Amino acid sequence: MHNGENIVIVVKTSLAIVFITLADTKLKMEKELYSVVNNESELKFEVHLDGELAYLEYRFYKKDIALMHTVVPDSLGGKGIASALAHYALEWATKHEKPVMVYCPFVAGYLQKHPEYDGIIDKQHR
Repeated sequence: MHNGENIVIVVKTSLAIVFITLADTKLKMEKELYSVVNNESELKFEVHLDGELAYLEYRFYKKDIALMHTVVPDSLGGKGIASALAHYALEWATKHEKPVMVYCPFVAGYLQKHPEYDGIIDKQHR
C-alpha cells in the first residue's frame, strides 16, 4: 500500500494487523544494522565495516557537545551509515544531558528530518 511518501507494509496475523512504514523500517535499520562505538580518545563516534572507518567527529565546549564533521568512505556510501552515526550521537547527547552544537552539514540535514531532537539543540549555537 502506498501512503504519500511512505510505503506501508501490512502484516496480518491471527492476533492483529500491524502497519509498518518504510520510514519505521529505515530507522530501525539505522539503529541496529551498524555497531557504533564512541572512541573517546579520538573524540569520534565510529563505525568499522569491511576494513573501512566511518566517523562523526565531535568536541566538547563548556557544557555542550559540538558535532563537527561526518566522514563516510565512498565504498560505504549510500548504506545509511552517516544517519546511524548522527542518530547515535544525538542519542548519546540526550542520555548524557549535553546540549548539542551542530557544525556538521550532514547532521544539520538529519535534524531537519528528525524534529524529535529539537529539545537538545543549544539554541545559542544554532
